[in-house]
Amino acid sequence: VVASTKNNGVERSVQVLMEEVKRVKLHGVTSTGLARQKLETLTSVDKMYKERDKQKSTGYASEYQRNFLSDEAFPGITYERALYQKYIPTITVEEVNALVDKLITSENNVIVVTLPEKEGVKKVTEKGLLKVIKKVGKNNDIAAYVDNYSTKPLLEEVPAAGTVTSKKELPAINGREWTLSNGAKVILKSTDFKNDEILMRAYSFGGYSLYGQEDDISAKYADNVIARSGIGEFDNIELDKKLAGKIVSVSPFIGELSEGIRGNTAPDDLETFLQLVHLYFTQPRKDLKSFANFISEQRNSLENKSLSPQAAFSDTITGIFTIYHPRKKPLTADMLEEAKIDRMMAIYGERFANAGDFTFVFVGNFDYDKIQPQVVCTANRPSSPADHP
Repeated sequence: VVASTKNNGVERSVQVLMEEVKRVKLHGVTSTGLARQKLETLTSVDKMYKERDKQKSTGYASEYQRNFLSDEAFPGITYERALYQKYIPTITVEEVNALVDKLITSENNVIVVTLPEKEGVKKVTEKGLLKVIKKVGKNNDIAAYVDNYSTKPLLEEVPAAGTVTSKKELPAINGREWTLSNGAKVILKSTDFKNDEILMRAYSFGGYSLYGQEDDISAKYADNVIARSGIGEFDNIELDKKLAGKIVSVSPFIGELSEGIRGNTAPDDLETFLQLVHLYFTQPRKDLKSFANFISEQRNSLENKSLSPQAAFSDTITGIFTIYHPRKKPLTADMLEEAKIDRMMAIYGERFANAGDFTFVFVGNFDYDKIQPQVVCTANRPSSPADHP
């Protein structure tokens, strides 16, 4: 088990880690958690199977190397997938919990702590850590984990679809361009480079450069906070559970001169992927806990930044090249005080208020006719920002 923590927070982190280990020891894993992990594992091996004819030679070379050096078997993905499909569904909670007692023991444990050599950072002692571990070891009142899970759909209502007002061929890239009724532009290129992958990037010119110096920190980091806050009615943990077994990755971004959304998915999960894209336009989530955690992590990182010669060199070069412009000065812990969650939400809402001024680019394994109705629904974002938080 691994954790990173703020300065002088090592003993507290060790306590939390050991409590989670003890929780598993006392109560075992949940049936719902095991079911999700089974689904994730089978999905992963299925993806490798679907891409079996698109593998790079380096992958095969690595398998040969491991076989030679450590006798690792390499029967091929077809055989391995059959093994997964045969045995993964048969694994029970009782079997996993029986393994817990063999893996988690009081013997053969190693604790490694690394921390900065810096004034104000309290040294960690073996005696102090052992005291924490023994205290947790005696605590048998740790409650079982409650696996909260929402059965609500990601998208309560399918958005009203617009129309494609014009189409044109792009012979230079062997692609197509559609213009939608709300003004959004969609560029598509169907490929066979990968069997089980679709890439997307949506962008619009603007970015955090449109805002004044007083909003600089809030504008620059709004995307980070939104991305780790979940979406709609789902916080980040609930969203991860909801997407178990799905191959989807969606991230909003706000750059200096543009904002947008990037991501990838498997063709079978395209609908879920596009629902997430639509939700990042229409239902960004305000999560005070995620905001506080982000600020805390950034502050802890910046407190130790001064110990890095590379960071000092990079900051100096940046300052020289930008003539020490206030918009380009290195981030400090004090500057984080300027970040305001309400202002972040407002800026994000303004940047993503109108999908009509975005260009959506899709590349991957898809059929133009099948993808059209889903894309049209996704990009048909109302142009008014009034419904944004």
